[in-house]
Amino acid sequence: MNNFMFDLLGWVFFLLGSVVYTAHGLIQGDLLSALGGLAFVIGCICFMVPIVHYMKKKK
Repeated sequence: MNNFMFDLLGWVFFLLGSVVYTAHGLIQGDLLSALGGLAFVIGCICFMVPIVHYMKKKK
């Protein structure tokens, strides 16, 4: 596995954790946690876009 795959895998796990954190905030009725988790989800996706774009371009 190359570095880009490890970077992508790391961001996927960050994304999974942030989705779980957001869901927990919603279930518990904690709007601040839910919004913070959602912001982290969006940030993870923004960091993943260039990695995925580079991998598609390389093929």
